[in-house]
Amino acid sequence: MILFIVISFMDLKVALVLLICVPLIPMRQLGSYFHIAMNGMAASDKLFAILEKEIEEKQNVKLDSYSISAHNLHFGYTDKEVLQGIHFKAFKEMIGFVGESGKSTIVSLLMGQYSNYRGELMLSNYEIKDINIYPYMALVSLESYLFSGTLKDNLSVAKDASEKEMNSVLEKVGILDFVHEQGGLNMHIEKRPFMETKTFCSQCKVHCYKKDKREQIRKVMRFSGPRMLVYHPIMAIRHLYYQITDK
Repeated sequence: MILFIVISFMDLKVALVLLICVPLIPMRQLGSYFHIAMNGMAASDKLFAILEKEIEEKQNVKLDSYSISAHNLHFGYTDKEVLQGIHFKAFKEMIGFVGESGKSTIVSLLMGQYSNYRGELMLSNYEIKDINIYPYMALVSLESYLFSGTLKDNLSVAKDASEKEMNSVLEKVGILDFVHEQGGLNMHIEKRPFMETKTFCSQCKVHCYKKDKREQIRKVMRFSGPRMLVYHPIMAIRHLYYQITDK
């Protein structure tokens, strides 16, 4: 009845097209399920290929001092090079990479994810692709993956560390006090506390960092904020708009 009422307000040609298409809707849904199944099969092929891949044994080294350097570094995922003649050197300091492309690629190379580069990429006096770097280097991604359970369970995924070691790491990153306020290492993790309603850090009532760390973050933001207007004006103006309207 509803279908015929709707058709009565339509042009005859439109109504005929609608009547022809209605029986095809289940076929279209079936086609979408076929694509889902094919994506699952492709994903399983990749997964099994990873599981069957032989682990390359790399040299374990002991380092007393640390430095990272690159000399005439070249790399490309295909024949086209993403990195061309890169040079840098860092000791006990913070170093940042800026630009339109290549930043994530450099991080991937530093973490040993690709070894088919040309030039030198060194950890102290050792070529990164030849040694086991994981006792000395770690990747902190912008997208953190937390599993349902306790904080202690999440911190134990990569290493069976003691509670003393965990608390030491939490103190170094400036969130030990916050963790204690939430119940310590046994605090249960289900989801982020604010999700989509998370406000700006300057307006947040729950501070994840100690006072001195927050002041360091402010210094970085004061330095980078004006430069954002030059390199990314639309993004900077949008950020200012949301900051003002959320107050």
